Amino acid sequence: MEGTHNALAAFGSKRDGKKGTRQIVLGLLCDEDGHPVSLEVLPGHTPDPQTLPAQVTKLTARFGVPEIPFVGDRGMIKSQPIDDLAQEGFHDMTALPKPQIEKRLRTGTCPMALFAPE
Repeated sequence: MEGTHNALAAFGSKRDGKKGTRQIVLGLLCDEDGHPVSLEVLPGHTPDPQTLPAQVTKLTARFGVPEIPFVGDRGMIKSQPIDDLAQEGFHDMTALPKPQIEKRLRTGTCPMALFAPE
């Protein structure tokens, strides 16, 4: 979200194609039916991976969730957040960047047989 009259407004990521706009970051948690259960407003320059640990803590401490799969894009669920999720007993699912897929294919840790033929 963009705006100028908010204490959390800050110049955010340029990945959205907008330069020179102040933004805020919204952290939204939904239940299994997609209904919002928690909303957190963060400064506009907050990187996606930094939003995840607080959400994990919120799920365990505030909502008493014992385990849940986290699904995120390549920018959100990276190595440190993955470790944080594992320590709490959570699971993750994310897309791998092409170089990581190629490395796994070369080393045999991700055999080509797992993929459907084109």
